[in-house]
Amino acid sequence: GKKLVITGDPKQLRHFSFLAEAKQRVFRQKFDLQNIDINLVDYKNNSLLDIVMNNCKFANQFHFLDEHYRSLPAIINYSNQKFYNNKLRIMTYRPDYSPLEGVEIIQTEGKRLKNGTNKEEAEIIIQELQKIINNQKEIKKELAYSIGIISPFSDQVDYIRKRVEQNFSLNEIQKH
Repeated sequence: GKKLVITGDPKQLRHFSFLAEAKQRVFRQKFDLQNIDINLVDYKNNSLLDIVMNNCKFANQFHFLDEHYRSLPAIINYSNQKFYNNKLRIMTYRPDYSPLEGVEIIQTEGKRLKNGTNKEEAEIIIQELQKIINNQKEIKKELAYSIGIISPFSDQVDYIRKRVEQNFSLNEIQKH
């Protein structure tokens, strides 16, 4: 093709590749890429977006999409301030609707263990869930907070899921 469009956001969560270095070498040999700069074909450590961004020479080859449609203002405002220098236009803002703050940062001293879990982080999550559930005990399910917990690490997700199931009843989980 004469033109190529690559989309992505280097300020979002980086890609994870579990491809072994040995397997990458096999691919380089199989596709006769030994004479190509290793950084151009190091897809274990570089995404396609990384490779393109590192090899574009002119500013007009990039276009910043500044309209954000996905998150509540309270959530995306954090990223807008910390990563985008307030250049995002928040398209979900409604002057007639002002939800509660969506981001609270709680620092922990926990470390990710070899098994992929961070127990201290998980325990703080359980404590925060307990506060919310206790505060909303008398509220009907239709009016209660819907709670989501995310982690980019599947082992941590599994560990938190088990801790939630150990600490909360099925009714409490379904309510929130």
